[in-house]
Amino acid sequence: MLTPGHIATSYLIVEGARNIGVNLNNEQILLIILSRNVLDVDFLVGLFNGKKGELHHQNITHTPVGALIVGLLLVFIFQINVILAALIFLSLFIHLFLDDLSHILSVLKIYKKNGETQINWFWPITKYPDRKVMTSNKEILKYYLTKAWLIASLEIICIAIALFCFYYEYSDFFWQEV
Repeated sequence: MLTPGHIATSYLIVEGARNIGVNLNNEQILLIILSRNVLDVDFLVGLFNGKKGELHHQNITHTPVGALIVGLLLVFIFQINVILAALIFLSLFIHLFLDDLSHILSVLKIYKKNGETQINWFWPITKYPDRKVMTSNKEILKYYLTKAWLIASLEIICIAIALFCFYYEYSDFFWQEV
């Protein structure tokens, strides 16, 4: 999933939590959204270790162990309560799930794709398979929009729903007189 989809789906987690009565302020909402996307900072690491494009999913941040470490660091740094910590951990692990969604759907025989996993769910016990990967962001975007159209469509739907929820939640703000 691309960054706009990760932002949208993390906002949907926020809205889901609000709908079951969790009270979140704007700073907490922003923390959940940013924590969801912090796993993708390994794109910057790729500039130094050569893991660009799809290869950034082979960094520790794109493993359950890495997500757990990131989550614990965020809890420690921001001294957050249990409910917010649970939402951050949920957000981090859904990031991994959505990054591997095409593989998961292909295993379930819902979607035909190359079948290669993007996430090493059992790292450090297992290693990544040696396979050809896309290392150019342009190549990834082209593949995503032409061959992974189901995942791209789901992402667009999530973005549309998140925008609708955001507008509904903050419509008074947008229509107030200055």
